[in-house]
Amino acid sequence: MNENQRKILIGAIAVIALMLLYPPFYWRAPAGNTFNLGYGLIVSPPIREGWGAGSVDIGLLLTQWAAVLIVAAIAFFLFKDKR
Repeated sequence: MNENQRKILIGAIAVIALMLLYPPFYWRAPAGNTFNLGYGLIVSPPIREGWGAGSVDIGLLLTQWAAVLIVAAIAFFLFKDKR
């Protein structure tokens, strides 16, 4: 692993960690409708008056993580040492 690959790996880990600290939230109504509450700190989820606190949108969070991993993997192999 060369220096550029190490930087890509550290950057991807940092971005994923930040996404975990600041995830997307949603709220599901009793009728089954879902409402996007945006992003918020994991320790203080967004609260809408009369709705209550939101829940982490795990599906969206995992999709974002997958996108970061795909881009990082492509960059990792593009910066591979040529021999």
